[in-house]
Amino acid sequence: MKYPLACDTWDDREIEAIQKVIKSGRYTMGPHVKQFEKEFARHFMCKDAVMVNSGSTANLLMLATLAEKYKLSPYQILGRHQLPQGGDPASC
Repeated sequence: MKYPLACDTWDDREIEAIQKVIKSGRYTMGPHVKQFEKEFARHFMCKDAVMVNSGSTANLLMLATLAEKYKLSPYQILGRHQLPQGGDPASC
């Protein structure tokens, strides 16, 4: 079976949502992003959610959160330091 190298899978509802964002002129930090964050947090039963621009940024944000939560230095979080027993890096 052959698959096209590149294609979209968006339906009409998704294209309409994309057009709303484009017409608003606010691609980042606008009301659509804020609404998505609220709905995402609600869906996963978390207090907050933050949209970021990439998976790399998401990973850096998680590392910074772990460092803050467990009072670790950047050297400890990037080294061989282990979380305390029962530590939950994804706690909301």
